[in-house]
Amino acid sequence: MCEADTKIIGKYIQNTKRKLGQGLICSVYEAKYLDTNKYVALKKISRKTQDSRIVSNERLQKSYALEIEILKQCVHKNVISLVDNFETQDHFYIILELCDSNLKEYLEKKTGKRLEEEEAMDIFSQIVEGEKCLHKQKYSHRDIKPENILLKDGCVKITDVNLAKNIEDMYKAAAHSIVGTPIYSAPEINSNTNFCPYKADIYSLGIVLSEMLHGLIDRCQVITNYQNIIKIRSDLEELINRMLEKDPKMRADWSDVSTFICYYKKLNLLDKIISSFSEIQQSIQDENTKNFMYPTGLLIIKQYNKLIDEKTLELQARKKYNYLKDMKQHEELRFYVQNAKKWYENQKTNQTQILCESGELKDELRHSERSKQFNTHFQSYLAAFYKKLNNITFNSKELNFKIKYFQLKLLIACDLICDFQNVQKLLSQPLMIENVLSLGHCLKDIDQVEKYTKALLPIFEEILK
Repeated sequence: MCEADTKIIGKYIQNTKRKLGQGLICSVYEAKYLDTNKYVALKKISRKTQDSRIVSNERLQKSYALEIEILKQCVHKNVISLVDNFETQDHFYIILELCDSNLKEYLEKKTGKRLEEEEAMDIFSQIVEGEKCLHKQKYSHRDIKPENILLKDGCVKITDVNLAKNIEDMYKAAAHSIVGTPIYSAPEINSNTNFCPYKADIYSLGIVLSEMLHGLIDRCQVITNYQNIIKIRSDLEELINRMLEKDPKMRADWSDVSTFICYYKKLNLLDKIISSFSEIQQSIQDENTKNFMYPTGLLIIKQYNKLIDEKTLELQARKKYNYLKDMKQHEELRFYVQNAKKWYENQKTNQTQILCESGELKDELRHSERSKQFNTHFQSYLAAFYKKLNNITFNSKELNFKIKYFQLKLLIACDLICDFQNVQKLLSQPLMIENVLSLGHCLKDIDQVEKYTKALLPIFEEILK
């Protein structure tokens, strides 16, 4: 940046041409720390407003102090990091980590101003993690919208927490002040009565999730329907509908949202594994090799859907999901297991080669339902399957990539029982994977796949013990 475009403020060089954001009482610029040349975001808050009736000087001071307090308490990868803060005679300054863009800018560059389901759920789950951090410190954000969700190297950062408020203080008040952005605000905020701030944040987040999946809302129009002709999976649509419920008592709560994210992660991974089976099966010409692809491995993975469905039983009991629809899914799975068992027995009778023959598979097939040892059988079978695949190589680079990627998915699936906690721990530090969901769209070549596989080998080794 040229000298004419810069301004030295304390220990920072402000780039006056690089304005990152503008609010009623503040502006945000790109800046550089003089000592290290590291780029940061410089938030500049004027001590004097044009109209003190809108924002008093006392309120400005409190807002500044609160934002600093919250950012110091909420140290989390999905909450914007505080670098520094200081004051001058005319301004308050908050120095924050510099991000790539906000969610609104990111969506505007996408076709249809929307994201594919997997990427949207990746971002959504990270927003929820950031919100959990705020809630842990007993704060409600009160202004969740795409502009306040920043992105940095695929990692979500919640920002603009200056409107947040302590939950206990809000419950003590007879009525809450009206803040936030109207289109993202829950209906009860304008009622001038006491309400649950957690539920109000749920509504705002529901609008954001809907926008990521259906496209940005035209804020110049009166919104009566937050959905359009773009179809998404029914259970996800149902979650959005419950998050946007006008009656706060009927609205989804944070436990519902967290349960669904856990459910989605597992189901999403299983879908990928099943898809990989199909791709590999279609690519391999050797009939003897084909036999192991379907349905011996697929049987155990399909069965695991039952464990995922168990995660929804509590929600079903509270009539938060379509019980009949879920029962139908159970019947389909039971029918599949019966057919797979018949297939397996026929292969053994005909002495057909089955690549991954394991005692765990054989024992599990003795039962029409899952046995009590299912978790152990499931992990052991996938580990054995992973080991057998090490002996298969092909001349085709594309097919070898599919085999290696499939092995990686098997390793991740071994940790389904632990809700991916071991996977997240092994990948987050050396490889900077912030979310298991992001693995679906970040691996492009065999070297990357092998790097992640190597990092997860402790899971495989632990199962073999």
